[in-house]
Amino acid sequence: MSKKWLIILIITAAGAGIGWFVTSAVQAGIHRTEDGKKAAEAAVLDSDSLVSAEKTTVFNGPTENSKPVYAVYGRNAGGKEAASLVRSGRLKEKPVTVILSDIISESRASKISRQEYSPKKMISVKLGLLPQKNKQVPVWEVKYIDSYSRYTYDYIDAKSGTMLAHIAIK
Repeated sequence: MSKKWLIILIITAAGAGIGWFVTSAVQAGIHRTEDGKKAAEAAVLDSDSLVSAEKTTVFNGPTENSKPVYAVYGRNAGGKEAASLVRSGRLKEKPVTVILSDIISESRASKISRQEYSPKKMISVKLGLLPQKNKQVPVWEVKYIDSYSRYTYDYIDAKSGTMLAHIAIK
């Protein structure tokens, strides 16, 4: 076997190994997220905060060393559309539950950010929790790319529509 073919074989084997490693890591992350969502849904249903779970989103928030917050959307015992917010690692605690008709809408939160900062491109709007004065406040996280091409996060109080934080990342 010539030296050229040996080098090609080694490069191919290394590429396959790296590809396998990356694929495994991504799949493990996806499974961990899905397992977390299922655990959050079960915790919310067990706490009787909601009687159904239709969709779950993950909010990571701006604080370092904080656990993700799962927003479980469904209906409460009264039949109203609601969301229960529960922090990963604290699934046994009572979730913070909001009736969706009692808070500003996702589109209203997006509009507040657009009026205030004129984003170049909207990325997402998620419901989550932000620590404020020793309590967990339901917030909308509006993520976008601003006019300086930075990822930017606005945290808007879900009840009042007040901007609580504006973070731009270079």
